[in-house]
Amino acid sequence: MSKKCPNNKIINPITNRCVKITGSIGKKLSKKNVTIPNKYKNCNKLYNKFMSLKNKINKSKKKTKKPKKRDLLKNNISMSLDKKYYNICDKGLVSENKINELFIELSFKIGEFQDVYCVANNKKDLAALDYSNKGKTILRRKDKVLINKVIKYANYKNVQYIHNKKIGGMYLKSIFFLPHNITKALKLMYILWYQPVNLSYIDYQIAIGLLLGYENKNIIYFIKTRYTKTINIKNINKVNEKIKRMKINLEDLQQDFKIVHNLSIEKII
Repeated sequence: MSKKCPNNKIINPITNRCVKITGSIGKKLSKKNVTIPNKYKNCNKLYNKFMSLKNKINKSKKKTKKPKKRDLLKNNISMSLDKKYYNICDKGLVSENKINELFIELSFKIGEFQDVYCVANNKKDLAALDYSNKGKTILRRKDKVLINKVIKYANYKNVQYIHNKKIGGMYLKSIFFLPHNITKALKLMYILWYQPVNLSYIDYQIAIGLLLGYENKNIIYFIKTRYTKTINIKNINKVNEKIKRMKINLEDLQQDFKIVHNLSIEKII
């Protein structure tokens, strides 16, 4: 014997129990020509809308994967500098061309560490500066927080550097590079501190420019304005060939100086 159900419920003929009209069983029974009171039809519509929205949310959650810790780190670090600075690199400041205003702006913020940023982005092979205690003191006068962000980014990109611990002497004591450019870094350190006898002083300047990624026209202009010497592409190519023939390792550099290879860059405190 079937019983009478409240207006918001419907009889389930299998169990002879009352179930909600808006429930899953109630909906199925409703489709079998069971009349739903008008005052509950709106409830049923609202329920359907709710379930539709819930399904969409669940689908979007499945599609949106939680970013990996490494990706979060990369995105966070890459925001250390505005994207407008990404391609701003020193290709030879002594030039006939006007210096990019963004370069001046970035230099004011992080000094020579803009070159390290270029190395991290693989826009330059090498960056040479002084990262001794004295050099760090000078960098502290810049935007130290921003420089440390660049250092964190460079470490993420696996930038390394070799450093001459000698106190005094030449200013360029630290050479930064990505691992695949270590051979060039060793050659530059050797040229800077040992000044090979097979290089004249002009050749010496050309070699430094080549290894630091300066453009040929800027090297020619630099030699002409600083040393009143006229050189051409042939002169540059000859020096380049001498550089290629060099075979330098860390042990060679350590004969007269305490030169170390650091696998990461320590932040400025």
